[in-house]
Amino acid sequence: MALALSVLTLSACSGNSQQALLSKARQEIAAGKNRAALVDLRSLVKQHPKDAQGRLLLGSLLFKLGDPGAAAAQLQQASQLGDIPISARFQLVQSLIQIGNLDNATKALDAIKTTAPSQKAEQIAFQGEIALSKKETAKAAKAFAAALAKNPHSARALVGQSMIALMASKPHLALQKADMAIQIAPKDATAWLAKGYAAFAQHEIQNASTYIEQALKYGPPDLSPGQIFLARGRLAQTELALGQRDQALRNVNAMLAQSPKQPYPNYLRGLIAYENKHYANAAQYLQTSLNSDPYNVQALTLLASAEAQQGQDVLAMNHLSGALAQDPQNPQARQLMAALQLKSGEDERAIQTLLGDKTGSANAGEILSLFTSPDAAIKTLSAIRAQNHGGTHGDAVKLALAQALLMSAKQQQALSVLNEISGGGDTQLNQLRLKAAAYLQAHQTAKAIDVAHQISSDDPQNATALTLAAVIYAAANEDNLARSTLQKAHALKPDDTQVTTLLASLALKHGHVEKAEGYYRSALQHDPKNLIAIMSLARISAIRGDSRAALGWLEKAKTDHPKAPEPLVALAQYHLAIKQPSNALNDIQQAVALVPGNPAILTLLAKTQLANGAKDAALETFRNVAKLDPSNPYYGMNLAAMQTLLKNMKGAQSTLESITSKHPDYYPAFRALAMTQWRNGEKKAAFATATKVDQGEQGHIQSAVLTGDLDLLNKDYTAALQQYRIAYSQLPSRDIVLRIYTAESAGHIGHPGNTLLDWLHTHPDDATLRNVLALYYLNSGNLKDSEIQYRLVAKQMPNNPLVLNNLAWIVSQNNLTKSLPYAEKAHNLLPENPAIADTLGWILVHNGKADAGLPLLKLAAEKKPDLGDVQYHYAAALSQTGHEHQSVSVLQKVLGTKNTFKERSEAEKLLQRLLKSTD
Repeated sequence: MALALSVLTLSACSGNSQQALLSKARQEIAAGKNRAALVDLRSLVKQHPKDAQGRLLLGSLLFKLGDPGAAAAQLQQASQLGDIPISARFQLVQSLIQIGNLDNATKALDAIKTTAPSQKAEQIAFQGEIALSKKETAKAAKAFAAALAKNPHSARALVGQSMIALMASKPHLALQKADMAIQIAPKDATAWLAKGYAAFAQHEIQNASTYIEQALKYGPPDLSPGQIFLARGRLAQTELALGQRDQALRNVNAMLAQSPKQPYPNYLRGLIAYENKHYANAAQYLQTSLNSDPYNVQALTLLASAEAQQGQDVLAMNHLSGALAQDPQNPQARQLMAALQLKSGEDERAIQTLLGDKTGSANAGEILSLFTSPDAAIKTLSAIRAQNHGGTHGDAVKLALAQALLMSAKQQQALSVLNEISGGGDTQLNQLRLKAAAYLQAHQTAKAIDVAHQISSDDPQNATALTLAAVIYAAANEDNLARSTLQKAHALKPDDTQVTTLLASLALKHGHVEKAEGYYRSALQHDPKNLIAIMSLARISAIRGDSRAALGWLEKAKTDHPKAPEPLVALAQYHLAIKQPSNALNDIQQAVALVPGNPAILTLLAKTQLANGAKDAALETFRNVAKLDPSNPYYGMNLAAMQTLLKNMKGAQSTLESITSKHPDYYPAFRALAMTQWRNGEKKAAFATATKVDQGEQGHIQSAVLTGDLDLLNKDYTAALQQYRIAYSQLPSRDIVLRIYTAESAGHIGHPGNTLLDWLHTHPDDATLRNVLALYYLNSGNLKDSEIQYRLVAKQMPNNPLVLNNLAWIVSQNNLTKSLPYAEKAHNLLPENPAIADTLGWILVHNGKADAGLPLLKLAAEKKPDLGDVQYHYAAALSQTGHEHQSVSVLQKVLGTKNTFKERSEAEKLLQRLLKSTD
């Protein structure tokens, strides 16, 4: 009886508990507790399988959480149990498309009956998506256009058009369409993804990374698991190109969480491990990749390289055999196989593997590429030479050996090997080229010139031989011989662009810009895409100050050579120079895409990011570059400088300490570290760092200079002077003389001017130091000696505006008329400089030309509002040109401060006179 009663009670309450559970789930969703709601809704549909509302809510939640397969199942069942809203039907359609069930997606789409324009547009846009998934591009394009005709604000249709443009290799149009979609729906992940893919297609690597990250941030339900997987792969690619290995690894691991056996993420994980020198891990990941894709040549070659790094040469050679079976000409696989054969003593076979059927001496460079150092090459190639091996490649082996000997500065041994070569043609020319290089390296210029004479006389009708002879003459600084020989080669082969560009470079070297331009243009007539000629013409345009022409040439180089990074790097540098950082960023991103992971290009990227105000991005790029090439202290110094800019002084100090420990002979790092320690308040540590600069040939000199600099900062001028004089006694230099002068001036010790004069007695052409002496006399009130020195400097620096300005001011104290030409030339050279504008304007006022001087003095006054003398000059010009009230205002403002300035009394007198005249 009790059991029956309990069953009845449960039956009566079931309806209430069903509604309560549904209500609870809705509240959890509203509160963002999606996982809890998911548990409750699954429990609900399990207990009540025919609850349409429960299945509808569960399906919509699964759709939102990015599980399209489960969402489709629940929404389909909900639609079978009763009518569901159109919004849910669209969710069903999208879920079916995302899991590739296109037929059912079409049926579900056809079942939607609506006349509302926005809903009808969405329905048509989904038809376009289905057609695009079936690769029916024309049908998809028609559907997207029809959807936009119904609703111009259909983000889905715009994204569809973006993807079609991308498939048609129109990334610029794809970017436009994606941007339009984002304006309508700023959180549409598919729009951001389309924009990221379009940016990637345009080689805008940094932008692509940013846009794809944004797409992944918004993620499902717009993106399917498959789309997210591919997006992470593309993002990892961009991050690797940017040198961001850690970030790339995070995305690769996320891909592997989705699909652990998929070959592509395993390959990427292996590549990252290899670059991080974790060779055992790299081999493991690459083997997993090959289990699913056994014929992937890249994976096979990289696996072999990882095995070779671990000494597993037999395994490596087996995998390389597999790679070469798929791609017999693969250069990386051939080179690694040859290196392993060389290691195992199969010298002749190694060279055969590397060179194959190639013949000729030009292959010497390829042979050298097998070795990690010149010494290793010398050891092995000498053994091959001694055994008379090398077969058909014997001369190439000897040429490679000679080249390796030259790289080790063993000129006589190289000449001995070269004398054994008896081949003619290209082999003989390469033999003579290396002989000339050996003589030049040994400073036996006359013998190098004799070789050039021999080349040109042996075959006077051979343009190639004459060109080589000319190159040798030029290297020996015999430019006239080089020019005449090139002219002979040009007469024999007027369409040879190498000859023409060499003639141009010689002309440019000697300042014959017009002639150089003529040669470069002639080269372009025979080879319209010649990169050397185009880039050189850009340089010539820049020398002339013709920015538009320079830009035009660089754009041509970029268009003609889409795979060359040089034009893009030059464009980025150009745009930075003319203060167009956003254009520079576009340029350098494309260069990064062409040469991923290149530290020099990434460094320019970081500088460009900084110019665009993206300090955090620049810091991250500098950090990644330092990781990419830890052997080069320059990149670590850039990181430290960026950390200093961001006021992360402790971080900068840590970076610099790491550099000094790895590179004990790299003085700039010790200097930067000591200065950073000083700024961090660690004065004792800074002095200690200075004493550690004792590595290298001049370490003790640099140590004395750095200690002196710290003493100078500490205002211990006597101690600084002592250190500088120690350094000067061992290495007299202008740099140290300037330091001695600075210490004497700051500490009022001795006669600083005499220090500069002593140097100038033995270095009379040192205009920089003479300029310092002139300024010293000027600041000391010794105008006579200052004028003498400035006139000497002006002869050596006729276009230095600051020198001309100071000279103009000094001359104006005695002769206003004679000072005017100097002031005018200075202003023409630097028209926006306020100090120069003030000098010229004041001279014009004193010459009775106040109307001409007024605009100049106004410019100076606006740029230097706190300089009393400048404000007084402006006020005086105003008073002389009928602007008395304005003059009074300027004077009252400047005299209302407590600032002292040289002409304050004159300013006060002028104000009193103006006030009396206006009463």
